[in-house]
Amino acid sequence: MNRDLVDEIISNLEAQEKAFYRAKATVPSAQSVLFDVDEAGKVYVKELLPVIKDTVDAGASRVLAEIGGDVWDIGRPEVVRWLESKELQISTLPKTMHGELRDIIQQGVEDGVSAGEIAQRIQDVRPDYEIYKAERTARTETQGANNYGAVECYGQNGATLKEWITAEDDNVRDGTKGEFDHTAAHGEMVGLQDAFEATGEALEFPGDPNGSAGNIIQCRCAVVSGD
Repeated sequence: MNRDLVDEIISNLEAQEKAFYRAKATVPSAQSVLFDVDEAGKVYVKELLPVIKDTVDAGASRVLAEIGGDVWDIGRPEVVRWLESKELQISTLPKTMHGELRDIIQQGVEDGVSAGEIAQRIQDVRPDYEIYKAERTARTETQGANNYGAVECYGQNGATLKEWITAEDDNVRDGTKGEFDHTAAHGEMVGLQDAFEATGEALEFPGDPNGSAGNIIQCRCAVVSGD
């Protein structure tokens, strides 16, 4: 997801905020102020899914360069199913933002502040959604897709083992700031169809979208062949 996508979503809010100011009326319902979460989900899919597909291909290309192989088919049924599951997952991403902003509006109603004050509260949180959350989502989604493409490509070229590799620096999760430990996973080797366990949670690959947020967000780890 790039900044343009977030700008588009935020601009929907701003347009409604202006109408909110002009009305100079009592606070409306959250639904009348917020963006359409389903339409926002479609925008996310439109922007993110092509990037995910390209990143799956990039992960496969990394493997082919590593092993000197030439077998890769992104059209295989299992890859198509994975991409379809990603499309569904991506379409739900705006729900978190929607819920957080709805809470801001409802809190304003409870506080008895003006419509303009509620709009300002929404404006105050804009930078978080526009830059940090967008970049964090992009890094997480693309890292996972790259590693998925790598695992699939290893399999298509006959590999039977995979290994977890970290960035080996001070920013790697070490279990001191949460329940997940990627330093413990460094060098873990499992069967290609098996899950890594050493992080504290079963993951098919670094950035596996089935993992907990605390285990995959901004993960920079990679999967390599263990054969």
